[in-house]
Amino acid sequence: MALDGSTTAKLDLVRDQCGATGLTSRTKILIFGYLSGTKRHMSMYDKTLSGICNGLAVPLGSCQQFRLGKDNSWLFTKLSASDSLTNIHHQMLDAFQECIKDHYASEIKEGRVKWWPRIALKRHATETDLKAWLTTMRRTYPAGFELGNVTGFNLYHLIYTASGEKSRILVKYRFHGEDEIDEV
Repeated sequence: MALDGSTTAKLDLVRDQCGATGLTSRTKILIFGYLSGTKRHMSMYDKTLSGICNGLAVPLGSCQQFRLGKDNSWLFTKLSASDSLTNIHHQMLDAFQECIKDHYASEIKEGRVKWWPRIALKRHATETDLKAWLTTMRRTYPAGFELGNVTGFNLYHLIYTASGEKSRILVKYRFHGEDEIDEV
């Protein structure tokens, strides 16, 4: 599936910032910010991605891609191959929450949005659980996930590796209200 010029430019930006020529099988790349839901919370737009960063990602299908950060840039981080999946997931949550906290700074200050230091992991909390879940999802959806339309405010975490496996983990959260967040 072809990518339009705007998407290609964003992929080039990610590729440049990641230093694509230096990516190895021991480098984990974390890219997150796939959301679907209420437009009043944050701006979102529809995109179809067939690959990213020299083929690190498997096809995603049609989804609403949310751009985090003040400059609407992709949000990602490099992680050591020695990091456990659980640790990676915690780092991802922390980074995401920092962006949300920054985005909602005025609302939090005025008491309109409550804030927690960390979203508690209630599911897939161990590396073994994460690996087992990922294996099942990859077997069930070998061509990727079709996210489709989801109600509420949902965050899809995607973890990619630079290895040939093109692994991916997806965990979904939903805002039940402006003052409550919980895992679905």
